[in-house]
Amino acid sequence: MIRLFLILLLVFSFSAKAEEIPETIKPQLYNSQKPVLCDTPDNIIEIIDSYDENPYLKFDGISPSTDGQYLKTTIVLGFNKETESWSLVEFINDTTACIIGNGRGIYLVEQSFKLGT
Repeated sequence: MIRLFLILLLVFSFSAKAEEIPETIKPQLYNSQKPVLCDTPDNIIEIIDSYDENPYLKFDGISPSTDGQYLKTTIVLGFNKETESWSLVEFINDTTACIIGNGRGIYLVEQSFKLGT
């Protein structure tokens, strides 16, 4: 009986502490309004092809829709080994694909790192 009391005391102690976290410490999450280039998959692939970027990595993705649902997507990293240009493309459905990032240079992360370093 004492063990049950101690367990309940611990559970309620931890839940009370979680509620006491000040709002200024909690992360402020929001939906970004970052502009991305979207078109039909064929037209997006044509743009990627014009930079001689070939599929390098493929990811199974999940993205939120405007109505709060989640969509299964496919994300492909196109890469040109000669110029080191790359494009990250999200294929949302049969009619829509978006370039969500692009640039030059890919670097293998061999150990943990902190963002911004």
